[in-house]
Amino acid sequence: MGYFDDPAKDKTPVILGGGVLLLLVCLWFICGFFGSREARVGGTVVMGETPVAGAQVVFLGQDEGNNRAPFLATTDGEGRFEVYGSTGPGIPRGKYKVAVTKMVAADGRAPNGEDGAPASLSEPPVNQLPPVYETVESTPLVFQIGGGSNTIIVELKKNP
Repeated sequence: MGYFDDPAKDKTPVILGGGVLLLLVCLWFICGFFGSREARVGGTVVMGETPVAGAQVVFLGQDEGNNRAPFLATTDGEGRFEVYGSTGPGIPRGKYKVAVTKMVAADGRAPNGEDGAPASLSEPPVNQLPPVYETVESTPLVFQIGGGSNTIIVELKKNP
């Protein structure tokens, strides 16, 4: 006679244990399958070893089905940035091309007026960084963004 055939044995612990195991497997599957598809992305833009302050960083998704809307960030005084998506920090996981520009007045001044308002310029601003990084079509910068938190160093070369 087997364990489950004996009416004198209490089967409650075995049944509860099996139920808990089934519940854990289901939760693992649901969290893995329907878990967050977004990842936090931040990092630093450097040219050589010098941080690039005031640069605009654009991430454009390259995967099929990935959100192809551009995600934008601006570097702080130490070249650091954090990318925000449409719902806050985080963008869809996947492969991204990254373009970087730093627009300045023709005389090299940052094109900001008082209180961060755009300054009126007599000439259009110019990109202070190498032109190869200017568009997602020309940039060689490609990053694979995984789940969780991603810290990347965007290394620019003066003569790419």
